[in-house]
Amino acid sequence: MRKPLVISLALALVGIIFFLFSGNAYPLDEVTLFDRGGNPAAYIAPDDDGTIYMWDGRPVAYIESDPLEGYDVWGYNGKHLGWFFEGLFYDHNGYVVEFAQGAVNMMTKFEPLKEFKQPRPIRNIKDIPPIKPVLNKIWSRTNFSDFLNAGGI
Repeated sequence: MRKPLVISLALALVGIIFFLFSGNAYPLDEVTLFDRGGNPAAYIAPDDDGTIYMWDGRPVAYIESDPLEGYDVWGYNGKHLGWFFEGLFYDHNGYVVEFAQGAVNMMTKFEPLKEFKQPRPIRNIKDIPPIKPVLNKIWSRTNFSDFLNAGGI
């Protein structure tokens, strides 16, 4: 009589442990984005529909899977901002604007505490995206905050 009870409790415990460590109990890790100087500038919240937040908590853009490869970067105002591919953000000319940790062989600076996330605005109707250029590993003249803030409402 005790054996079935012990087995049931063990199976319940295994189920609880599986749930806690399966990824369902915790949000996906946020991805910090750095400017060309290695300064933390923004972050992607994968568990928040791919929203890109500035460090002050403002939602300015989001990523959406590209049918070919990588991701399109869209502003909440409906403007296509660029592409995110292999940890790098590219502008419409195909130049790198910012990067995710580990995508560039560069020391990055300390990440200060993030401010609370502000509510996401409603996504506007999207513009037709431009044709994707050849992507270069050359830095853009566009600064990261101008790039992302172009998508704000």
